[in-house]
Amino acid sequence: MRQLDLLLNTVKIFWYGIYFWRKPPAERKDTQYFSYHLTSQDAAGLKFLIVYFFLELAGAHLLLATFKPELLWPVFWLGVVSLLLPLGTLVAWRVNPVRVTEKSLHLFRGLKHNHVLSFRDIVAVKLGYSAPEADSLAHVWKPMSMTDPNITVVLEPGSLLRRHWFRKSKPTHIALFLDEPGPLKRCLMKNCKAGQKWSN
Repeated sequence: MRQLDLLLNTVKIFWYGIYFWRKPPAERKDTQYFSYHLTSQDAAGLKFLIVYFFLELAGAHLLLATFKPELLWPVFWLGVVSLLLPLGTLVAWRVNPVRVTEKSLHLFRGLKHNHVLSFRDIVAVKLGYSAPEADSLAHVWKPMSMTDPNITVVLEPGSLLRRHWFRKSKPTHIALFLDEPGPLKRCLMKNCKAGQKWSN
């Protein structure tokens, strides 16, 4: 099943890369949206790869057209595939922001992660990165790999189950990066149950 999801997500990434000018879905009045693709180091890395693969594709095309024309089109299509992957990933991040509805928090990182958390499962929200004291690697989920988190969502134990290739985990802390983390904290403060701890 995960292999099928991986295949479908890869096809969607290529589609996003081809249709890169697509707009995010129309915003709903009962939903708030929080982007993470504008200022993160992960997004900067994708933008670097897009420029690099574009220049490499153009340079290779000119050289092969002159010296190895029989390799021109195979290398061209390989370059197009290499360009579409980071481009499609960045578009997927743009059109799938983190969302807060009337009843839940929806976490996205493009097409790879889609977790829905009920407000009753959220214990606290803290600006910055706040890891648990023990077993931090086993209990923290960081959607962004290169960017330091700027907001941490603390969960009730067992409220989130993440499936990996060979194992499962139940993180109690989600360390997110958002372009503007403050509005998410204020939004959750209004929606989650009273009496919880909301530190700065």
